[in-house]
Amino acid sequence: MKKRPDSKEPGSAHEKGDDSEEKTQ
Repeated sequence: MKKRPDSKEPGSAHEKGDDSEEKTQ
């Protein structure tokens, strides 16, 4: 859910964390 907005925002560390959670779900 947060992966989409994070992708545009400058936060590679945060993006990676969200991506991992989304993939797990």
